[in-house]
Amino acid sequence: MTKTSDEWMQQLRSLVEQKRWVAVNDQIAYQYALAGENPEATHYKIIAMVHIDEQRASRAFIDLVSARLEYVNNDASYLNMLADACMELEQFSDAIGYLNQLIHTYPENAYLHEKLVTVAEKAGDDALARVARTRFSFYAGKSLLAQREFERSAFYLDHTLHDPDHDVRAPLFIACCYRQLNQTDDALRTLKYYSADSDLYLDALETKLQIAIDEQDIELIRSLSAELAGMDENNISALRATAFVHEWIGETYQSLETYYRILQLYPYDVLATLKVTQLAQQFVNHATTGVVPVTTSQRIKVAKIMLNAGYEEAALQFVGSVASSDPQYLDCLFLQANHLIKQYEFKQALALLEAAFDNHTQNVELISLIAQCLRKLGHYERAIELALKGAELDPDHIMNQFWMAESLYDLLWYGHRELTENETQFTFRFYRFYATQQPRDGQPHQRLATLHYLQGSLREMRPYLDKAKDLGSYNYIVAFLYGFYELRHGSKEEALSYYSDSINLSADTPFFLAHLERAKLFIKEQAFEMAQQDIEVLQNGWPGNQRVRDLVFLLDERVAGESVD
Repeated sequence: MTKTSDEWMQQLRSLVEQKRWVAVNDQIAYQYALAGENPEATHYKIIAMVHIDEQRASRAFIDLVSARLEYVNNDASYLNMLADACMELEQFSDAIGYLNQLIHTYPENAYLHEKLVTVAEKAGDDALARVARTRFSFYAGKSLLAQREFERSAFYLDHTLHDPDHDVRAPLFIACCYRQLNQTDDALRTLKYYSADSDLYLDALETKLQIAIDEQDIELIRSLSAELAGMDENNISALRATAFVHEWIGETYQSLETYYRILQLYPYDVLATLKVTQLAQQFVNHATTGVVPVTTSQRIKVAKIMLNAGYEEAALQFVGSVASSDPQYLDCLFLQANHLIKQYEFKQALALLEAAFDNHTQNVELISLIAQCLRKLGHYERAIELALKGAELDPDHIMNQFWMAESLYDLLWYGHRELTENETQFTFRFYRFYATQQPRDGQPHQRLATLHYLQGSLREMRPYLDKAKDLGSYNYIVAFLYGFYELRHGSKEEALSYYSDSINLSADTPFFLAHLERAKLFIKEQAFEMAQQDIEVLQNGWPGNQRVRDLVFLLDERVAGESVD
């Protein structure tokens, strides 16, 4: 059989599985393996020679592995074989070279540094042996620290300190070990290694802080927290320690504030999340039972925290108990109303706000919120009247003008009535202004495009449509207006595509106007079945609508005409 036949390779694999290394070695000629024509056979030859002492400790073995190494991109197992072979042949310089290649790839492998110590000692290179010994001790200690073998880790790491060129992290790791072993004095003594100008001084301070927390040394915690905060006001260790101290001495609100600040800086901090929830509930209980005096500002802040944590009912009750005579009553009211508005509970929000209106008729923020609720509930005329009053009280309060413009827009869009000349000018003027104030918001451009559409000004409409789309406001109205524009310019296929986009973008609440226009287009194109589907949607959504009845008549007429033809 030829040496490249499948049968021969199968025989080799069987011998390898049986670990019959002498037989494997005899089956593969050295020169054949050295040529490298059959990489698998070459590898088997190398493995066989490794397991035969007189073959492994030979120049032939080194040459074979070196030749193979050129094709496997410095394979770690081959480099290790070469290092061992060179050591057996007392070619220490070469062994050191191979080990250094391995260490370059695996710099924290303690075993490699230990092996380098042995080779360097045999080579008589005391300087290299010292460096390798220090690195072996450091990486062995670091690995043991990760495995939580603190006593053994400290033993190895401590040996590195005798070398002036030791890794600067060693004292920090040793202190961590001593802390876990409850050897506080030894930990603090070791951390004195780091001066204020050291790169690891911050880490050393944080470790000292953890030790102080373990020992519940309040004064030391405060001192270290202040020093850390002076270096970085958002240092999480300092903030946690400050929160811990406040909680320890019974300052629930201050602790809650600090944990909430941590959560704002680090939203996924598990400890802060748990503590915020726990302390907020605790604070509410204390306030309710009169254990601690509570200011209205504190009530508002804690309620906001509770709302963010999902405790909505308790939060609203907490601020809802504030008396109307309180100077911050309206702040509490606005917190409740804004939350209800976010939940689309506009009727509840409106009832809450209107109950306070008689005593605060000049408050523009209150007026703005009421106008917002009125507009959302479809009471456009009342919203306009109230928002106008708010705008007159404070022309700089943009939101009153905003709700006035939105209500006027809705009146026109939903066909309730035409706008007066002054109302039209105001609406255009406001949305142009709003577009400059919110340059990344496509909504004002969509509003302006719609207003031009309703006026029949298609040329003026198109630039606003493009701007709205560019700003990410490609919604069902924008798609519909594009369809209308394309149809008027003779692009029926484009129009049909945009109308379909409009319908798909308004899938949750059917946009009947798009169905109406698409049905008309389908009828013109004699796609009667498609038109019928849109008409069915319209009949369900707009029962009795004259435009729908006209469309049904048109469809029947066209279908009948086609049948006659």
